[in-house]
Amino acid sequence: MRRRYEFNEREIKLFERLNTPAKVQSFVNKLAHHPNYNDQIFYSPRKVVAERIADCVDVSMFAAAAFRIHGERPLVMNLCATANDVDHFIALFMENGRWGAIGKSGFAFLEYREPIYKNLRELALSYFEGYFDRRGRKTLRGYSGQIDLSKFDRLNWMTSEEHLDSIVNGEHANMRYGLFDNKAANGFSRVSRKMHTTGIY
Repeated sequence: MRRRYEFNEREIKLFERLNTPAKVQSFVNKLAHHPNYNDQIFYSPRKVVAERIADCVDVSMFAAAAFRIHGERPLVMNLCATANDVDHFIALFMENGRWGAIGKSGFAFLEYREPIYKNLRELALSYFEGYFDRRGRKTLRGYSGQIDLSKFDRLNWMTSEEHLDSIVNGEHANMRYGLFDNKAANGFSRVSRKMHTTGIY
């Protein structure tokens, strides 16, 4: 019998239906974005189910909870950007020894990744070309490594919003692994007009 993790019967039935990464991504694709994204309001998986509203942090935790219901570790990772852009949380999953990810963003290229990446560095790099700010500057610089949300069970992250900011903004979410040195980053071109137009919605 599956552990309920304080979820009610309605919530458990939803999670049980989301029994593949593709189904989880399909579900979160249909969720509305927060109307006031810059307010940094984070929703627990329970509130995502109730409100049908979520952005990247909320989606990463929701997906991690869905994977946990099916016996997997609830793992997320922070993709770390330059100071002029925002970081991006994704949920991690593994199939056949390869990493994939669930994501949601106002930028089309920062969402789902098939489980084809040998390690988390490869996975993080797959987001590079599509990770740009509204001026077209490529801003991805590193990643946090995997964050196991089970370490925060004392905060009731799956059902309560009270302490989610401490998970999102804690030291564990800081950049532990850089992807480029300054010399390389200073030489990055801006994305094309076509990619910029296509990538933002």
